[in-house]
Amino acid sequence: MKYRKKPVTIDAFQLNPNEPVREDWFLDAISNSTVIVHSTYCDIKTLEGTMRANLGDYIIRGVNGEIYPCKPDIFEKTYELVESEECETCKELNKEPNPVFIDDIYIMTAGYYHWRREILYCPTCGKRISHTTESEKK
Repeated sequence: MKYRKKPVTIDAFQLNPNEPVREDWFLDAISNSTVIVHSTYCDIKTLEGTMRANLGDYIIRGVNGEIYPCKPDIFEKTYELVESEECETCKELNKEPNPVFIDDIYIMTAGYYHWRREILYCPTCGKRISHTTESEKK
């Protein structure tokens, strides 16, 4: 028998040393030690054991909130980019250079990087919106 993957939407990003990670779910996984970040890779604790994601790999959050790595060639064969599901207010808030923030969060990862993440919530749909304003290598 043959099977086709159901059309589901996942969250994902490509691990890139030149861009700070902006996904809240990934930063939360670092905070709770599900993800351990090293200088050129990260280890991700999954139900199948610890998996390594190297630079260039995609990090995926699945439909049940599970996090796992995926090689770029497999990712590009399996997934396609979907249009953002932001409401109109979210789109406008993301354009603002200095929005009003509710919280400041500081993340220190393995002593190498420091990110300052400022968070706001959309007053229309309640979606959490993050803006990374500072990233520096220590």
